[in-house]
Amino acid sequence: MRNVIMTTESSAPVLTKFPVSYQGLAQEIMMWSPYLATQLQRHPTWITDLLADPHPLGDLATRLSHDFPPDYIDWSEANFLRRLREVRHREMCRLAWRDLCRYSAQNRSDSSETAIRPIAADLAEVLQTSSDLACYLLDIALYWHEQRLQKVYGVPRDTSGHVQRLVIIGMGKLGGRELNFSSDIDLIFAFPEKGQTDGRKILDNQSYFIRLGQQLNKSLNQMTADGFVYRVDMRLRPFGKAGALALSFDAMEQYYQTHGREWERYAWIKADVVAGDKQQGRVLLDRLKPFFYRIYLDFGAIEHLREIKAKISQEAHYRGAENNIKLGVGGIRDIEFIVQSFQLVRGGRLLALQQRHLLATLSVLAEHELLEASILKSLKQAYEFLRDVENRLQMWQEQQTHQLPTDPRTQQSLAASMGFADWHSFSQQLAQHRQFVAAQFALIFAAPDEINSDNPHQTQIKQTGEHETETS
Repeated sequence: MRNVIMTTESSAPVLTKFPVSYQGLAQEIMMWSPYLATQLQRHPTWITDLLADPHPLGDLATRLSHDFPPDYIDWSEANFLRRLREVRHREMCRLAWRDLCRYSAQNRSDSSETAIRPIAADLAEVLQTSSDLACYLLDIALYWHEQRLQKVYGVPRDTSGHVQRLVIIGMGKLGGRELNFSSDIDLIFAFPEKGQTDGRKILDNQSYFIRLGQQLNKSLNQMTADGFVYRVDMRLRPFGKAGALALSFDAMEQYYQTHGREWERYAWIKADVVAGDKQQGRVLLDRLKPFFYRIYLDFGAIEHLREIKAKISQEAHYRGAENNIKLGVGGIRDIEFIVQSFQLVRGGRLLALQQRHLLATLSVLAEHELLEASILKSLKQAYEFLRDVENRLQMWQEQQTHQLPTDPRTQQSLAASMGFADWHSFSQQLAQHRQFVAAQFALIFAAPDEINSDNPHQTQIKQTGEHETETS
């Protein structure tokens, strides 16, 4: 693990910035995350915040308001881009530190009053905080670009004169508030109605919002000396890359009624308003809900999901994804397919299933006895384990990767960061989780000619709720 050795040596100066009682812990954690070590060398003043008491979950916007005072809309573009990147790096360093504290040697063994247990973060907090940060920075960046565009084109309005704002829909893990440590963000842009701006230079609303979206994406995607903020992926929008960057609500609804495909139903289950006009965004979600949640028991969704999974598996095989904890057999994606199959089949009638968060959906499945309690418990444990591994892999160099390491020393570092003594014991636990997930996936998504009527798991989706009425 050459990188780990280099990190230990190069991080020595920054270690002296920590209180003596924390230096052993800091050295261990920076070995697990060279990204964290690099950032702290550049910004040693961030150490104070790392060691501070945890902030209440959900107060991120209030806490970061001092980073973007009211006059931030007057900052130069260079200063604004720099601040966006610095805030994201600082907050992700804080999150990585608290997450990795969970499995540090000191955290496992020190029972004294100076133990660092209080500053450790669990998986739920890590995913929620990562998502909250992305939503906050999206809103901050959107408002900055709005103010600049409106100086030139004025305010966009509908034909009745009502002000229009961009609605930003987060898809995937951002919409579900389950964002991993180094993830791209899947977005869709929309606006309520057609119209035009009221400035000296006039643009129709769609042209205005497309221009606004382009500038927003560039400010997040662009690589500068301070890095990037987020990789933005817009390919889930109507017509994908060939489609307009922003559409009116009417155009969105028309698209999904006419052209919407099954994989888009699957994608929209996690969709949520993450920035912009949140009130109008909820209106859009209500209008589109009949597309992805059908009022009847939609058993045909199983076949469509089976086809989607087959395509993903084929592509993953070509890419050599056996060691990919997301796309490989028994990985994160398989758990998502299992859970969302119940949502697609029953979510239109069993309103409690209309959840965006996977763990919350597992609780609903347990409450309504749609899967055996022991199966749901094991799926939850597997999901939490795999998501922890995913974050550890990405905390290494702040890269969007799901591939397990092949170098023995890097393997040992990953195992240690997960609380295991060695790679062998870690691999055994990982294999156990993946084998269980793969087995459950095979049972639920078995082709019709493979179903064994004597096996209760294979017929679970169809056996329960044949006469369900709409309920919450």
